[in-house]
Amino acid sequence: MAEAFKNKQNDIEDFLTIAIEVTKVLVEIHEAGVIHKDISPFNILVNLQKRKVKIIDFGISSKSRTKEIDLSHPQNLQGTLSFSSPEQTGRMNKSVDYRTDLYSLGATFYAILAGKPPFVSADAMELVHAHIAKLPDPLSSINPNVPSTLSLIIAKLLEKNAENRYQSAFGLQFDLEKCLQEFQKNGAIKDFALADHDYSGIFNIPQKLYGREKEIDQILESFDRCADGDTKLLLVSGYSGTGKTALVHEVHRPITLRRGYYAEWKFDQFNKSTPYSAFLKVFMGLIDLFLLEKEETDLLPNLELLIGKQPEIPKLGGEESQRRFNYLVQKFFRALCSKDHPIVFFIDDLQWADSSSLQLLNNLLTLPEGGYFLCIGAYRDNEVKEGHPLIASLANLENAGVSIETITISNLRKQDVQHLIGDALKLDPSSNEVNLLTDLVTSKTHGNAFFTTQFLLSIAESGLLHFDAKARKWTWDIDKIKAQNITDNVLELMADKVLKLPSDAQEVLKYAACLGNTVDLDMLTIVSKSSPSENEKKLELAIKEGLIFKINDKQLKFGHDRIQQAVYSLLDDQAKKNTHFKIGTLLHDISSQEQQELRLFDIVNHFNSALELFKASSKNEILTLINLNVKAALKAKLNSAFNVALDYLHQALNLLPDNSWKTHYELTYNIYKELNEISYLCGEYDLTDKYFDEINTNATSSMDKVKAYGIKINSFKAKNNLPAAIDTGLEALELLGIKLPRR
Repeated sequence: MAEAFKNKQNDIEDFLTIAIEVTKVLVEIHEAGVIHKDISPFNILVNLQKRKVKIIDFGISSKSRTKEIDLSHPQNLQGTLSFSSPEQTGRMNKSVDYRTDLYSLGATFYAILAGKPPFVSADAMELVHAHIAKLPDPLSSINPNVPSTLSLIIAKLLEKNAENRYQSAFGLQFDLEKCLQEFQKNGAIKDFALADHDYSGIFNIPQKLYGREKEIDQILESFDRCADGDTKLLLVSGYSGTGKTALVHEVHRPITLRRGYYAEWKFDQFNKSTPYSAFLKVFMGLIDLFLLEKEETDLLPNLELLIGKQPEIPKLGGEESQRRFNYLVQKFFRALCSKDHPIVFFIDDLQWADSSSLQLLNNLLTLPEGGYFLCIGAYRDNEVKEGHPLIASLANLENAGVSIETITISNLRKQDVQHLIGDALKLDPSSNEVNLLTDLVTSKTHGNAFFTTQFLLSIAESGLLHFDAKARKWTWDIDKIKAQNITDNVLELMADKVLKLPSDAQEVLKYAACLGNTVDLDMLTIVSKSSPSENEKKLELAIKEGLIFKINDKQLKFGHDRIQQAVYSLLDDQAKKNTHFKIGTLLHDISSQEQQELRLFDIVNHFNSALELFKASSKNEILTLINLNVKAALKAKLNSAFNVALDYLHQALNLLPDNSWKTHYELTYNIYKELNEISYLCGEYDLTDKYFDEINTNATSSMDKVKAYGIKINSFKAKNNLPAAIDTGLEALELLGIKLPRR
């Protein structure tokens, strides 16, 4: 199309004729349920003589909306950047639906008539920022021959928020045809009301935040301070479904402007035994960002690509290993944060964080000479009571002088729900019909943001809320909605949605729910024994309905924790154990030795979720699980995740047979030896004494006993009981045949 209109920007009649034909093709594409996602002058073929067009290159098109969250370098984005919609940049926290094509078409029309795209820059990041935050120059100011009405139509297509654009290609076609008729008749186009025939029978929840203006300002202010050199922890608390994550994602836009780096992950309610799980993913995401602009190590894959091959690190004791770990993490992170590239971490669901991760958070926020770092942590305050590890961790940070600010998110007010419904239905929010529907919705959902949107989508999917094409408006019968007696429980509502899916889709979703909130597609392929393409086909309807969505070509993510919970709740206790056992077995059996090491925590966690099945298994299978737990504990210990290591060792201990000191002496001794040391490293001194006594009673050699004495001495020193430490040391020497006079 660019070539066809080269040096013909002033030929308005030809332009309108071709623009109408392009829009007609787009109408057909959208009616087929396809989103093109790469509309540009280069993908529209034009025959000016025959007035015919073709839209080509459907390489990244999709049949369902997707959610793009990608703050990596723009070279990583799909599509043609100069013509990409704001939501396609991955920095808007908005789904990409058919309206993305309307923005790209607007950018294409602008480029044809202006001789250049709406935004021009050699810097890709500047282009991204322009798409999400800048207004293009009015088309009529660049090309005075463009009628003002046509300029306004294109400006409407280029609106940042999809809700403000044309809502259908059909509505655009109607206005363009009206322009052409006026132009052919009068040589000019009179002003008229745009989008008068623009309507869509697709029910869309507006992708904007309601009633959160103050909180958004608070987040943006916190980022600005950190971008200027501060270090800060910003906490966002509230019940599940209140919109904490959506609020945090408002920081994406200013990060782009300040060229900051952003990485996020969440802790998983069904997988709390993997040490540093969220922080590892965040650091790996951050490293990948650096690799895009510029052999695996013990902790972070891809780090070696950044810093080069490193020498083998010497093995140290637990305390020394922890000090080395803390030192290296702090030095590494300090080198990353800078004025040119401030860093934002978002760690979601802190209520499920392991104690090792909370300690790591402490280390990052208390860096000497820190700065240019904002850590945002979200958690469910109703699940964090007195005595919760997060409370103690926050108290330690406050005592260390860390700047901590908290935003508490509550449910939406009735007026917010009313505006949401009015915008979704394109009706006056103050009208009586909207007010009655709002009363019903708020009585069911209490204004919980997630439940509110899911309730509205549910009544739309069931036909209780439907679009009247003749009247061109949304209609409903309030009494029929009430008569349906839709559940007041969001989990039941989501579970009901899942049960309406085909059985094979439900099966794959259940595997996904057991794997976690974010699902590795390769892992899902293994456990479901289906190919990626087969799984994608099975999940097509679930993706279309927003139950799960693709983050990228390698990962799926549940639309919300509540959806994962709902799917998981469909499995009874026995089915959960069977599924975890099956997943663990498959991962263990098909993995090479190297892959087993990488997947160790996943394998052990799944097996531990099915302990009862193991207890009924053969002795060899039980021994396998004991050894896997010990191996996981040692790996966690190596990474200074001592509390996690202690949990794995307790699992191994509980699986030992009653007479294990006689039947499996070496294994039993090693477990108690590690329990003795790691309980000391965790500050669990009563447990340290207990395991010392067990070793002292059952160990068969003096050397085996002496190893435990060293930990007991350190335990007494930690409790500032130096006389007892000296006496214990003398006892150890006596075991070795060295008798010294006692006090």
